[in-house]
Amino acid sequence: MAEAAKQRPDLAAARSDVDAAIADVTVARAAGRPSISITAGRSSVNQQGTPTQNYGQVGINVSVPLFTGFSVGYGVRQAQAALQSREVNAEQVRLNVSLDVWNAYYSLDSANQQLATTGTLMTTASSNQDVAVGRYQAGVGSILDLLTAQTAAASARQLRISAELNWEVARAQLALALGRLTGAQPLNTEGSSGGKQPP
Repeated sequence: MAEAAKQRPDLAAARSDVDAAIADVTVARAAGRPSISITAGRSSVNQQGTPTQNYGQVGINVSVPLFTGFSVGYGVRQAQAALQSREVNAEQVRLNVSLDVWNAYYSLDSANQQLATTGTLMTTASSNQDVAVGRYQAGVGSILDLLTAQTAAASARQLRISAELNWEVARAQLALALGRLTGAQPLNTEGSSGGKQPP
């Protein structure tokens, strides 16, 4: 969850919206406060036969709003309402990110279990096929037994391929939920089913 909180771009965008709304509230409040400005200027008088006269001017202006027709208060309330809306939106995005991560994690955990199950199934089916071939070659097994064992082994291999595909998809979904732009980094799935990976 901590990794997703750092890397998910939609969550970062929602937080940026909240920060912008906080700044808007500050600006709205400042609109009703006195403001000070400093002005400066320079002028010169150049008359023929006399030295050039330079004059510098510095001024300070203080502006105090006396009555703004309640526009400042309305502006502050509007900015605060926008901030609350963006905070709610950011929390909703955070909850969605959390849900995405947990769903992807449990999908990968399920895919790990499928890998373990299909691995066992494939080993058993291969052993049964070897026994059926041996029995058939020794003349004590029927062709029907051999074909049944071969069909079971082929089905087990098909299930294993499907499980490996599901594992890859689940791993990519977890990377996406965590906000990773590339799946090159290994994912830590320890604690689900021993972090199994397909051979």
